[in-house]
Amino acid sequence: MSQLAQKTKRIVDEIERAKAKIAELQALIPELERKKTALENDEIVRVIRSLNIPMSDIPEFLEGIRAVGAPPSAPPRDDPRARMEAGNGAEKSTPEEENDV
Repeated sequence: MSQLAQKTKRIVDEIERAKAKIAELQALIPELERKKTALENDEIVRVIRSLNIPMSDIPEFLEGIRAVGAPPSAPPRDDPRARMEAGNGAEKSTPEEENDV
């Protein structure tokens, strides 16, 4: 076999290996997309459950979000609800709140 034929054969072999690898990776993509969707769905369920909304009120809650056109923002850090969620459920007061008493 001539040197040119050997080089050509090596390139053809490399092309075949690359095509096989591409096919393998393309077959992997749908499974990875399914796993990604499952993780996203799990996160959505976790967030909705953390809201402690009765199941019967969830459709109305989601419709309200859809009507506004934007997801609700997280409560500000100085919001008592945020402190209760971050802590053990006991409300903590700030110096400003203590002065209001």
